[in-house]
Order: sequence, then C-alpha cells, then structure tokens
Amino acid sequence: MDMETRPLAALGALLFSACASSVGGPPDAGGSPDAGGSGTWSLASPPASPTSRYFAAMTYDSARQRVVMFGGYGTNGCDGQANFCGATWEYEGTTWTQTSPSTSPSPRQFPAMAYDSDRHLVVLFGGSHHSISGCDGSSTEFCDGTWEYDGSTWTRRVVAGPSARDGAMMVYDSRRKKMVLFGGESPQIGCDDSSANLCGGTWEYDGTLWTRNLQPQQQAVHPLPRVGAAMAFDSNRDKVVLFGGNVSSAPNWTCDSSNDAYCNGTWEYDGASWTEFVGPGPSSRWIAAMVYAPEGKRVVLFGGSYGNGIHPLSETWSYDGSAWTQLSPSVSPPPHAGHVMAVDSSRARVVLIGGLTTPPNDSIYDRTWEFH
Repeated sequence: MDMETRPLAALGALLFSACASSVGGPPDAGGSPDAGGSGTWSLASPPASPTSRYFAAMTYDSARQRVVMFGGYGTNGCDGQANFCGATWEYEGTTWTQTSPSTSPSPRQFPAMAYDSDRHLVVLFGGSHHSISGCDGSSTEFCDGTWEYDGSTWTRRVVAGPSARDGAMMVYDSRRKKMVLFGGESPQIGCDDSSANLCGGTWEYDGTLWTRNLQPQQQAVHPLPRVGAAMAFDSNRDKVVLFGGNVSSAPNWTCDSSNDAYCNGTWEYDGASWTEFVGPGPSSRWIAAMVYAPEGKRVVLFGGSYGNGIHPLSETWSYDGSAWTQLSPSVSPPPHAGHVMAVDSSRARVVLIGGLTTPPNDSIYDRTWEFH
C-alpha cells in the first residue's frame, strides 16, 4: 500500500511502516466490563458511497439533518484527485451524496471540523496537502485556513487564528457558543510555544475571532501537546473530553501515564481549566474516533492504533464522566484506525466511515457502519 501522505514528521514515518508489521494493540488497560453490550453495530448498505479514505473530517449538521464529510487521503485516488480528497459528502441515513458547492477548500487530509449549532454552519480548520504553493495562507503543505459551510457553499473566513497544522481536534461547546481546538502537528518547532513541532495550545473560535486560551504555562495541569487525539463535547456535563494521541515526533517524550509516546489519558476542559480524569480506561492509542451520544449521556469511542506503524483496534468504549466502560456489542466493525464518526441525532445513531485496517491486508475502508 502506498502510504505517501507527506514527507514530513512522525506521522508520515509511522504510516510508511504500517505495511511492515502485523502486531496488534496492547492488552486492555482496564475499565468496567459490560456484558450486556449497551448497543450494537450494524453495517449499512447505502446505494452510493464515497471512495475509500482515511484522515477525513466529519460532523453532523443538525439543522439539515445530514452527516457532512470532507477531505481525507486515498491511496488509489480520491474524489477525482490523485490522492488527497477534496469533495464534500453528505449522508442522511439512506445514501451518500457528493455535493457541488461553488467554492470549496483545497483537497487535504487530517483537518479539524465541527458543527456550530447556533450559527448553523460547519466549521473546518487546517489539514495538510502536498503542494509547492502552500495551503490556504500557509507557505508549507500544512493548512491554516478557517472555512465555513452552510449546506450550499464553503466560505473562507479572513481571520487571524492558529498557525498551520494538521491532526488537531475541534468540537463545538454549545454552552459557551465557541469552537474549541486543541493539538495538532506543525511544520516548525515551537507550535503554540511547544518545544517540539507538536501543538499544545487551546484555541477558541466564536464565529468572529480566534482566541488562544490557557497556554500550558498558565496552568500546572494541562494536556501535553499531541497529534491525532480524539475529542468530543459532553453537552450533559458541559465539558470537552479529550482522549489519547501521539507525541512520537517529540524526541524522548512519554505521554500521560503511559511509558511511551502513545497517550492514554482522559482530559476534560470546562472553558476555564483542564483536568485529568483519574481511573482505568482504554489502553494507549491515537487516531481513534470519539463522539458524544446524547441519548445515552455518554461519550462513545471506537478503534484507534497503538505502536509504530498502523495496528488498529476494534474496541468500543463509553465514558459518562465517572468511569470508562468497555462495551461488548454482538456485532462490531473490524479493527479501524484513522476513521471518522459523527452522531446523527435525528436517528440516534453513531455513523462511522473510512479508516485503515490491520496489516498485512493494508486496506482502506469505504464502508459505513452505524452504532445504536
């Protein structure tokens, strides 16, 4: 499998090594078992689907009741491009439709995207793309643009904001009416004052301005800069929840309570400070996907990868703010990493698409799964 995602940094090196190993993830770190299952996965059969990809971005437009996906990377071409995906796709629970906005962001992988339910706009930031002319306003292949999608077209917002990066996480804090962005990987040392090319600033966007909040040195307890973590907004408790990530591009770093570069911590942000959850949970991993499922008042996490290369996992976990629980659905997707998920609140289902599977098959998925 051709994993030439970009020439820089640890992300590219990790993906290049995916074909060389078939080692799985580590044993579970703990958490409460759930013999009852508390949900099940089912494979959907839409008559039309996007081509296979990983490192896309996806969210749910609750006003129009559609899942929206943009970007990603496909090794055999994607959305009519050589490798980087640049089409906007929507899923209403029956079929996927490629839309035709008059203006769109350039093709890219690993952007951050979330839905502003007060302004009824999808917001996208960052990503990366092989381009000698740069991406958005950046002079490198890392993107620094803020884009908004209203269901008809994308609009580039002319606003100063975070530096160019990919692999960041972004969610919408509906209580404070702000996007919250954390982490990512940058082309230069010193992103958000980090000593590496990993970004550790907490940024907020209110639809008009980006503001950096809580620099690491302002708070003794703060997540380490990282790339490829999972993040969701728990609207029941009004807290951003962050889990996992990867710090391997920073020499000799270890992350959270793990003994290596793959993170296993659960962090919560209330708009004023970060707090680390103390208790057992999923094992160390990055490029998992996580969403908040309001009908169960819980965060749901699936998949991810551990170790050098891509070694996907197939576990489903839930977190209610008090404890992590590993679920035991009777049907489950195969191991996935680099996939995306969103909650279709009108149908009370988690939608999953894309991602990588376990070597030596080295497949990229185009299948749609639903959890309910």
